Amino acid sequence: MRDAADFFSNDAVRDDLKGKTVRGGLVTGIAQAIQIGTQLLAVPILGRLLQPEDFGLVAMVAVFTAFAGMFVDVGLSTATVQWRKIDHFQVTNLFWIATGAGVLVAATVAAFSPAIAWIYHEPRLTAITLVLCPTFVFAGLTMQHQALLRRAMYFRALAIVQVISVVTSYAVAIGWAWWTRSYWAMAALPFTAAFVKMAGTWIICGWIPGLPRRGTGLRALISFGGFFTGCNLMSYFSRNVDNLLIGWYWGATPLGFYERAYKLMLFPMQQINGPLTGVVLPALSRVLDEPIRYRRIYLSMLETVLLVSTPLMAFAVVHRDLCVNVLLGPEWGAAIPIFAWLGIVACLQPFSSTLTWGLVSQGRTRELFQWTVVATTVYVIAFAIGLAWGPTYVAAAYLFAYAFVNMPLLVRVATRSGPIRARDLPSSMRLPAILTLIVVLGSLITRWMFSTGNDFVDLTVNLAVAAAIWVAVMFATSHGQRWLNLFATSIIVKNRD
Repeated sequence: MRDAADFFSNDAVRDDLKGKTVRGGLVTGIAQAIQIGTQLLAVPILGRLLQPEDFGLVAMVAVFTAFAGMFVDVGLSTATVQWRKIDHFQVTNLFWIATGAGVLVAATVAAFSPAIAWIYHEPRLTAITLVLCPTFVFAGLTMQHQALLRRAMYFRALAIVQVISVVTSYAVAIGWAWWTRSYWAMAALPFTAAFVKMAGTWIICGWIPGLPRRGTGLRALISFGGFFTGCNLMSYFSRNVDNLLIGWYWGATPLGFYERAYKLMLFPMQQINGPLTGVVLPALSRVLDEPIRYRRIYLSMLETVLLVSTPLMAFAVVHRDLCVNVLLGPEWGAAIPIFAWLGIVACLQPFSSTLTWGLVSQGRTRELFQWTVVATTVYVIAFAIGLAWGPTYVAAAYLFAYAFVNMPLLVRVATRSGPIRARDLPSSMRLPAILTLIVVLGSLITRWMFSTGNDFVDLTVNLAVAAAIWVAVMFATSHGQRWLNLFATSIIVKNRD
C-alpha cells in the first residue's frame, strides 16, 4: 500500500520535478507503445474475424455511451490532479460523487436503450447498450484512485494497470470473435477493459476512501470540474457527431468504414496525448508561480510530442493504402481515402492538444469552454456540408474546419495570457517540421524505388527506412542530440515512481 501522504503533498511532487516528468514520459511512452502494438496486432485479427457491420453496430452505441460516460467524472479527477492543495476528506467526497454518478448514469442509459435502437432503426442495439451499462459503475469507482496516482506522479503504476487492461480486453475480444463471429466481441472489449482497470487501480493504489462528510470545501473544485466537463462534453459531441450523422444517413456499413479509419489513424495519437497529459499536467500545475520554468517545461514537452507523432502520422498518410490493407485487410479499401484525410488531421492534432495543457494547468477552463463551443459549432456545420457526398467528404470537411478555423483560434486563446506566448511556439516546432518533411520525402523515394507486391513486406521495409531516417536526423542536429541524451539518461536514473 502506498503512503497516503504522497498523494496529498505538493512538496513530494516538486522534489526532482524534471526527473519525475522525464521518467514519467518515458514509462508512459513505453506503456503506450505496448498498447499500440497490441492494437496493431489485434485490429487486423478482429478485422478478418468480423464484418464492417459488426464494428458499425457497436460504434452506433458508443456515440451515446461515451457521451454519457463524461457525466460520471464531471471533471473532478482533473481537479484532483490540478488543485495545488487537497486532502483526504475532499477526495473521499469526490469519490462518492463519482460512484453515485456512475450508478445514476448506468441506470439512465439502460432506461434509454430502446430509444437508441429506435434512432438507428436497429433493434440489436438495445441489448448491446445494456451490456455496456456496468462500465459506468466501474469508471466511477476508478477515477479518483487514478487521479491520486497521477497527482503523486506514480506513472509506472498507472502504466502497468493500463497495459494489463488493454491486453486482457483485446484477448477477450479476439477469443469471443473467433468463437462467435459476432458483434458481441466488440461489446466485450470496453466491458473487460473497464473492469480490469477498476480492479487493478484499487489494488495498486491502496488508498481507501472514508465516509462522506460536510464542510470539506468542494465548491471551487466543483466549479473547476464543471467548466472542464463542459469542454469535454462539447469536444466529445464535435468528435462524434460525424459518427452519428453517418450512421443515421448512410447506415452501419459506411459507418464501419469511417469508424475503423478514424480509430486506425486518430486513436493512436489520442492514446499518446491522453497519457502524456497525465504526465505534464501535474508538473505544470506545480510551477505556476515560476513562469520561466513553466515555459521551459511546456515547450520541451511540445517539441517531444511533435518529434514523435508528426513524422509517424505523415508516414501513415504517404503509405495509407499499405496501412489499411495490412492492418484491416484488402476488403477495407473504401476506408483508404477516409484514412488519408484524417491522417492530415492527426499530423496537426498533437500541437493543438498541447495548447489545452496550458489552459487547464492555469485553471483557465472557462476560456477553454468558450473556445470549445465555437469549435463544436464549426465542426457540426462542416460535417453537415460533407454528409451528402459520403464519409470521405465528411473526413475532408473535418480537416478544413480543424486546420483553418479551430486550430488558429485555439492558438489565439491559449497564448493571449499566461506564461506561454505565440512567439514562443516556433522554436519548438522547427525541428519536428524539418524532420517530418525529410521523412515524407524519404518515404516517397523508398515507395517509388521499392515494391514487392506484398503489402506487409512493403510496409515493413518502408517503416524501417523511415525509422532510420528519423534516427539519422536526430543524431545530426544539436536539438535532436539533446533530446536523445535526455531520454537515454532517464533510462539509467533510478525510477522513484
